Amino acid sequence: MNEYVLVVYSNPAPGLEQEYNDWYNNQHLKDVLAQPGYISARRFKLTDFKLDEAMPDPSHQYVAFYNMVTDDPEKALNDMKTRVETGVIGLTEAMAPDFLAFCYAAASPMAYE
Repeated sequence: MNEYVLVVYSNPAPGLEQEYNDWYNNQHLKDVLAQPGYISARRFKLTDFKLDEAMPDPSHQYVAFYNMVTDDPEKALNDMKTRVETGVIGLTEAMAPDFLAFCYAAASPMAYE
């Protein structure tokens, strides 16, 4: 089995940040983790700190990391897409529609302090 991470960048819809966070934290993470191959998930919110002030501002305020262990990441992603399309995994109008999602394969062993 190989390790992957699905990285999703998103924003709340205007005026719906509380509803967006409630849905994401209390429903969506659990729905995704109920699928085979998804082993953990965590979200982060952008801070005001930049390593270099010359860097452009990112377009998304939130990022979610979904860790997967699978031999077939394409199947895991397609299964999730099907579950969203059939309503098994519900989305919310509290999330802006401009989200981005990318799947990355592990390129090194995990490093620890």
